[in-house]
Amino acid sequence: MGGSTTRRGNLRTAEKGRPMKVAAAISAALYWMIAGSVSYAATVRFPGHTHIATSPDGNTMIVNIDRDEEPNHVLSLKDKGRSRSRAVLSYGRYVDVSWSPDSKFFFVNDYDGSDVARCVLLDRAHLNKRDTRVLLQKEMDAITAHFKGSSWTVTCSSWQKGDKVRVSIVVSGNGTVEEVRKRFLLDARTGAFTAKD
Repeated sequence: MGGSTTRRGNLRTAEKGRPMKVAAAISAALYWMIAGSVSYAATVRFPGHTHIATSPDGNTMIVNIDRDEEPNHVLSLKDKGRSRSRAVLSYGRYVDVSWSPDSKFFFVNDYDGSDVARCVLLDRAHLNKRDTRVLLQKEMDAITAHFKGSSWTVTCSSWQKGDKVRVSIVVSGNGTVEEVRKRFLLDARTGAFTAKD
């Protein structure tokens, strides 16, 4: 054969190593096609059967990476068309993640222990984090003034219109079967909230 064009099987290439680049591009396209078929409407639990949660617009994935060394679990954001990912959060036990309908925000419920959980809101563009425990600190203080529970969970449950998310505080323990539940609607853009109880 003359020139730099070679033939490998049914794949024609103009430069050495090109078949690997083509294979990588095909692999990436298949990855996004499969990722695009994963439901983004529901909350996804990591670690679990899937390692990705795709944004509703299909342009970004939250990727769960399980490792043998510390931290054992890491969430990263991977944008479509880019090879690099951005580390978001590491966690110990398990998390739930959910995208907002407009793909601008997502929440992560981090279950630190059997009796402790927190919800972190993040914006996709800048990865600014809003810890709901900090945003709702006064409300949590008001609960502890009347109820000294040992188990605290602050979790997000579902997205509402206007980038608002439902947040629940559940306090239990105190040596009884009693528990206190408070619900709020939190604006992911501003951090402002309204009580729902």
